[in-house]
Amino acid sequence: MRIGILSNTNYIDAPIGGTLTFLKNYLKYTSINYLLFGPSVHPQCERRFVNIDSKKYEFHPIYCAHNREINRMKGAFHTFKNINRIDNEVDTLYIHHPEMGYVISHFTNINYIYHMHGASYDTSYSKHKFMRNKFFTHLFKTMVLSSTKNAKAVIGVTKECKELVPSSVPFYYVPISVDTEIFYPLDENRKRELREKLNIPQDALIWLYVGRLGKAKNIPFIVDLFYHFMKKYISDSFLVIVGDGEERGTIISKIKNLKIENKVLLTGAVPHEATPQYYQLADIFIMASHIEGMPNSILEAMASGLLVVAPAVGGIPELLSTAGVIFNEFDRDNLLLLLKKELSRSDFLRNNALKKIQKEYSSAHVTYQIDHLIKIHLKNKGC
Repeated sequence: MRIGILSNTNYIDAPIGGTLTFLKNYLKYTSINYLLFGPSVHPQCERRFVNIDSKKYEFHPIYCAHNREINRMKGAFHTFKNINRIDNEVDTLYIHHPEMGYVISHFTNINYIYHMHGASYDTSYSKHKFMRNKFFTHLFKTMVLSSTKNAKAVIGVTKECKELVPSSVPFYYVPISVDTEIFYPLDENRKRELREKLNIPQDALIWLYVGRLGKAKNIPFIVDLFYHFMKKYISDSFLVIVGDGEERGTIISKIKNLKIENKVLLTGAVPHEATPQYYQLADIFIMASHIEGMPNSILEAMASGLLVVAPAVGGIPELLSTAGVIFNEFDRDNLLLLLKKELSRSDFLRNNALKKIQKEYSSAHVTYQIDHLIKIHLKNKGC
């Protein structure tokens, strides 16, 4: 029986985000020999082999994105355009994007398992301004619901994903994972060496954000919180912001207005394989998103031994229960008081986070769970 993965990523480096990170971690450890379907940014847009860690997978491009313009509308259109080819190549699909699941569910009889990477379908904070309205929110919700309704099984990264799955469809909660061979803590001496190498203040309290600089990520709030934390509590602090996005200009203006250019480093876009060093040199990981699913960056921070501070949205409370600082409102003054209090027990929270990662969220452990579920459905010919 031939099984393929269908996603709106190229499985290597585009588009940067949680789904791509999940797929790379999963494909590194899985025992299943998948065919991969997705967009190609390669100059030769043709069937070829791609390397994921030390493993080779056969990759079938469904559309060419030489300008790296990968989006949901293209994903849906080109899935439809390639339906017959996909149908001829595989018996079962493991689908990771709702726009593709919607097309497969409506226009083919291919059996598929659908993987939900979050329960939010709100497009209010999309990086594309034309999508920030009720029409696209409704459209995206329709795609999600259709993908779950017609699936043979659904895997969800948060427990709240189950609310979007019909009772007649088997649902399995399997969290995202982090590769603990790549993300791990450094001792103090090696941390100091790394800070010196990257020209980061050696003795400062280092705050870190890693991710897209999008409107939903609420980075100006982080900058403002950091500024007042320095003024009120620890002046020898430094903020590192890793990533790029449409809000970069707004963030730079905020930093300049507060006159803290010498206290903040914006690295710009960084390849995922280069991000571990930023986690390893930091002390606090901060997130202030309005919308999240199950953020990879929080798992990476936990695995790297950081104190994680994040809002109670999406799957974050599941991740940080007894293992980080969770806040319910974007109230700067209350959050400053909470931070001061929780810093006194940061060692306890960090140790809990490391234990939780090893027990529940390592890539090898999560991959084994997914492989087991998929093999059960293949064996039962439910797929």
